[in-house]
Amino acid sequence: MSKIKILIVEDDFLIQEDLALKLESSGYEVLDKLDRGEDAIVSVSQNEPDIILMDIQLAGEMDGIQTASTILANHSLPLIYLTDYSDKKTIDRAGKTKPSSYILKPFNTRQLLISIEIALQNFEADRVFEPERKYEDLDAPKVFKDSIFIKGNLVHERIRIKDILYLEADRSYSILVTEKRSYQFSYPLKALLDKFPSQSLTRVSKKHAVNLNQVDGIKGNNLMLREHEIPVAKSHKEIIKNLYLV
Repeated sequence: MSKIKILIVEDDFLIQEDLALKLESSGYEVLDKLDRGEDAIVSVSQNEPDIILMDIQLAGEMDGIQTASTILANHSLPLIYLTDYSDKKTIDRAGKTKPSSYILKPFNTRQLLISIEIALQNFEADRVFEPERKYEDLDAPKVFKDSIFIKGNLVHERIRIKDILYLEADRSYSILVTEKRSYQFSYPLKALLDKFPSQSLTRVSKKHAVNLNQVDGIKGNNLMLREHEIPVAKSHKEIIKNLYLV
């Protein structure tokens, strides 16, 4: 069983190290220890953590709440604030990002570990609790051997699989992008990919699946598809290496 991956975003070096030591000794994997919100946003896209521990006071231009808001707008994962701030204004700001928990410093190890486990369990429960037929109605996309049909205002529109550039997860929605336009519909990415023919689209991160036949080039850890840049997570870096060999 793989370890739970945690991202620490904290501006105090000593607290960073103490947190990492406690978490690793408890069986977690610490992906990164960062003190800037801007770096945390990049790290989440590249490393795909399972949970984030976020301080509110950070180095750089963004504070922890701004950073959390940006991350959670694009990624679905639990986040816990660890902070000195207990004033109502800060708590109200933080609450708008819907964190899994808000822990005031100083905190003890047991309190921290319990909060992490509860956050992970609640996140998983929210993710899998679905009405039994939620994704089996007439509006669900229909996938066949070479095409997908997506319901528009009046009819199902046919899109050839070979014309798809990529798919993107947006919480409980999926976005399908072609060269001409994009489509958004209420259907989770994982469930959608399970419907596609094998090897037609390749998962490059938790958020994206790409049609490798449509890749125009490679820029660092990003795949170029027309004007779009799709980041490839470190866990899928073999994809870039294989494309260089084609």
